[in-house]
Amino acid sequence: MLRRGLRLCTMLAVGFILSWLPESADGQAPAEPYKLDVMVFNMDAVSRSQIGTIFATMSNALADAKCPEVGFEIRSLTQVPSGTPSIIEFDEDYLLVSELDADVVVLLDIHWCPPDKKNDSTVSQESGEVSQESGEVKQYGGCSFGSGFAVAAGAANPKLVWLHEHGHVLGLKHMDESGYIMSDPERYAVGKDVTPDQCRTFQGVG
Repeated sequence: MLRRGLRLCTMLAVGFILSWLPESADGQAPAEPYKLDVMVFNMDAVSRSQIGTIFATMSNALADAKCPEVGFEIRSLTQVPSGTPSIIEFDEDYLLVSELDADVVVLLDIHWCPPDKKNDSTVSQESGEVSQESGEVKQYGGCSFGSGFAVAAGAANPKLVWLHEHGHVLGLKHMDESGYIMSDPERYAVGKDVTPDQCRTFQGVG
């Protein structure tokens, strides 16, 4: 009888503890944080603390958009190998960067990115490193390459640029609407909203 009573108390205690464990918005247990391998063009120019801050603001931005429980952590932080361009100016630079064994590559700048893989609100549709209209060198905040993405160290609003590119890595496409993380940056203003389906993708439950 005593053993049965102890078993019942144990079951009740476990149930109470489980009831207080956090859940995601759709009732799923929170996913493990994304553990990302990061490479930077210069270890003295971009610190672990700076990247950690960007990761935290990415999580906060999604939480503000009612998409909680999405975390990001640095799994490794290394400098890009010797011979890797610190600026993407041509297609061969992009190919070299895309072959790196990294989830995120932080570069000095990005002046060229293949169509549909670039993140900037001021670029035009043509691909190339120089604008045919103004003659000015183009600048992109980010550029995805399938298994990962490159970002410019000085990109404005890095949390949105990094989230946008990470969304591409997860398989999300551009949206023809303003105000969303995945809005097409060539035609619409990128914001921090997400659709329910996009949220589930970021949460890893989609």
